[in-house]
Amino acid sequence: MFHNEIGFLITLTAALVSILLVLLVYLIIRKGLEQVKRSRIEEYKALYNEPVFEFLLTGSFNSSLTIDKNSKREAFESLLSHYSEILEGQDEKENMQRFAEVYLSDYYREKLNSLKWSQRMNALYYIEDFHIKVLEEEIVRFLERKKISKDELVHSLRILAAFQHREFYKLVSEKYNTLTYLEYRTIFARLDDTLFSKFLEGFDELPAPMQYALLDMIGYKKDTRYLAFTEDAFQNNRGEVRIKALKSLAAIGYVPSVDRYLSLLKSPEWQERMLAAKLVGSLREKTALDELTQLLHDPVWWVRSQAGQSVMMFPEGRDVLQKVADNTKDLFARDMAVEWINRGGQRE
Repeated sequence: MFHNEIGFLITLTAALVSILLVLLVYLIIRKGLEQVKRSRIEEYKALYNEPVFEFLLTGSFNSSLTIDKNSKREAFESLLSHYSEILEGQDEKENMQRFAEVYLSDYYREKLNSLKWSQRMNALYYIEDFHIKVLEEEIVRFLERKKISKDELVHSLRILAAFQHREFYKLVSEKYNTLTYLEYRTIFARLDDTLFSKFLEGFDELPAPMQYALLDMIGYKKDTRYLAFTEDAFQNNRGEVRIKALKSLAAIGYVPSVDRYLSLLKSPEWQERMLAAKLVGSLREKTALDELTQLLHDPVWWVRSQAGQSVMMFPEGRDVLQKVADNTKDLFARDMAVEWINRGGQRE
């Protein structure tokens, strides 16, 4: 019996060693094939770099640019991805779009139907990067898949936003209206003025996360054309929408009349005190300087910090902060005054 056990262990060990050797050989062969493929791709990139670059500059097709192998397709994809990061001219971008539509659109259409999530996501990224608008309806159909991940959904909507899809407002407001504020923000960042304005027109009917994202984008754009809308949103709403609207006004740094916002420096809501301090600082509203100085004593650090920054925006701001630092018994106010004196009024 003892000998049988030893024989069994020897057999088992031999089998395990054989399996490990097979795996090792497989990995070596696979790595070798990948290296060969990578070398071939680099060779194609070196060969076609000049004609691809010439096409992007001139828009003239070269008969030598044909794709008959996967490695060549990946080489073209890599070249376009590289140039998409460095080319800024509108003509060059349009040429890149044409190139991708001619040579790569069928490939990405196929990848959108892949069973592998990674291949579908890569296709979505490249469709967006190269702005392959001929696949617009393909993206709409892709959204209708029974099983679609959150990442695929958000990225598909980003693409349709970038393409200014004609049914985008209806699609998002009626069908895809349960995303997060941050997800809507990355989607709305790609809208042109016309489509963005359409969302503003329907603002009151949209869910809160969309409203937050739209107001955030107004602050990011710093476009004074949206001032009236943002002021109305601030006046006619409560809670987070009101705060987001005030934040956008503070980011723009301008309002036609500052009077209605001065009382916010004494608001019971610390966010309103902070944002009002930022706004009056940007406007250098001298009538608010004393109240800004008092906010250096605020119990909330964020309010004290913004007050210090805003005071420093005034010509006499350094002297005001130095006076606080020299005379106040409030250690928190003194520390904040000294901090902004040392920072020299730099913007956060």
